[in-house]
Amino acid sequence: MKISVAIDDFTKLDSIVVLLEQMADVIQIKSLKRPEFLTDFKSWMAKRSFWIATLCLFLTLFGTNLPVPLYALYRTNWSLSPGKITLLYAVYAFAVIPTIVLSGQLARRWGLRNLFLTGACCSLLGSICFGLADGPDLIIVARLFQGLAVGLLNGVSVTFLTRLDYNHKKVGGAVAAAMAVTLGNALGPMFSGTLGMAFPADSLNAPFAIHAVLTLFCMLGLLYIHEERGDLNTNFRLLRPRIPVQVRKPFRLSAASSFVAWTIMSLYMSIIPAFMDRFIGTSSLLASGCILAFVLLLSSATQWFMRRQSPAVMSIVGIGLLMVGFAGLGWMLVFPSAALFIVATMFIGSGHGPVYAGSLAYLNEHTFENTRTDVIANFYVYIYLGVSVPVLGLAYGSGWIGLSEAALWLVGCMEAILAFILPYWWIVKNRR
Repeated sequence: MKISVAIDDFTKLDSIVVLLEQMADVIQIKSLKRPEFLTDFKSWMAKRSFWIATLCLFLTLFGTNLPVPLYALYRTNWSLSPGKITLLYAVYAFAVIPTIVLSGQLARRWGLRNLFLTGACCSLLGSICFGLADGPDLIIVARLFQGLAVGLLNGVSVTFLTRLDYNHKKVGGAVAAAMAVTLGNALGPMFSGTLGMAFPADSLNAPFAIHAVLTLFCMLGLLYIHEERGDLNTNFRLLRPRIPVQVRKPFRLSAASSFVAWTIMSLYMSIIPAFMDRFIGTSSLLASGCILAFVLLLSSATQWFMRRQSPAVMSIVGIGLLMVGFAGLGWMLVFPSAALFIVATMFIGSGHGPVYAGSLAYLNEHTFENTRTDVIANFYVYIYLGVSVPVLGLAYGSGWIGLSEAALWLVGCMEAILAFILPYWWIVKNRR
């Protein structure tokens, strides 16, 4: 009689052979092992699961922001109407927000690793569509894929990274996710803009080709992450995510703080470029892209610098810096000054990072394991509302009182919200 055994974990093979040799009737044992280099490579990749998942999140946000400096070229090459440009943004928003809301339930069914793979695949398809596009229709499809990718990964990234963190610290997973998102937003436009200046003939294709190759390698790395599979046997019914009663106070504080932090980022992406000529004497797309990248890189740097601080300390420091930056920005709207613009931008960039990372880490600390994905997903919904809703209100209000006055009112409202929530962070800090 022959006995055949197949196992995935080859570290257990030797112990099985020893047990078989102890059996009296065993005549011969033959074992077939995988090549050592494959086993070693698989072990090496598994130990770096945390950084592979973080890189995947970064590349997804990186790819999503590659088109930002290229929209002017699309508009010129294909004579895009303002309605088509608006549709590009609307398709992304309509894809990303519902996907974030549902990502937690999808993760429970498919598994976190598989959901990350699905999101990375959508990001890959988005770049392929952008690279092959010869008109606006394929770009709209590409933005749809990018919205799905960001929604799937953002909604579960903190939960996935928290499980993969070898230090088993909730703050570490949250800060890594925050830094990956911020750096992706910062470096994507900078990379495609720089590549477009160096190789103008391939400016609409090369950035997406490079991103597609990098994403494909990252997807291969995700295959080596061991994670429990989702439950495919239960009846699947989508439910509206709920915030547990015990988490509602931390959720409100964290969501309000990050809402304001990302509102100012939306101003630098949409409205501030209109004032660049008044602030620094130029309104070029390159200057606007560099300013946005500078703000987000400062945000990433302060996140890294304060990563060992408690979430409350990070948020308090960040809110203080943001309040100074908001005050400087409001002053500039009345009395334009290049020097004041640079200083205010530095305060805003330095404050954005600690507020965003601190809020996310604080919420992650107070969230239960079985509800983390839904809670964090709702948190990101508020972030995307902060990116979109205030700017839409600003555009509407500018028709009544003018753009400068509407922007001044928005800055004042955000300053008031920060002043209101700052004492609550002090209470959180003193409780620790």
